[in-house]
Amino acid sequence: MALAKKDAIGGSLAPFFKPENHANDLALIFEPLSIREGIVGKFGPRDHIKVKVTAFRSQDALDKGAPSSEEVVEINATVLAKDLKELMENARKSGDNAPALIATLMHYQPKNGGNKSWVFRLPTDADYDKAVAFYEDREAKLQAALADVPDF
Repeated sequence: MALAKKDAIGGSLAPFFKPENHANDLALIFEPLSIREGIVGKFGPRDHIKVKVTAFRSQDALDKGAPSSEEVVEINATVLAKDLKELMENARKSGDNAPALIATLMHYQPKNGGNKSWVFRLPTDADYDKAVAFYEDREAKLQAALADVPDF
């Protein structure tokens, strides 16, 4: 048995998600992984959601089923985090421990003049269907690969 060296301890958190970098993406697949609740920051306590984000930035990427990027990030934007937390809680109540959401992003200005917030929006039907096809194909390949793993 090998003991880890001191420099192996620590690491870093996932980078923060920057919605403005994805404002023009045609489809995004959000797969929430975990929640850290009530993290105190500059603007008070917020929930932080660790999420795998698969982005399709162009029609070509969607048509080919080849994501422009895939990364694990931390989302603390209030509305996005609230919606992802709700997605996770509702999915887990129904026995789904790996929910996913396909959406685009919009910078929404409330009618009452409050602060702008990033919110989820549905992609076009065609873009949504292509993202679903990618997601389902990827999940099927994953399940097939796991079926070949021996039990110990």
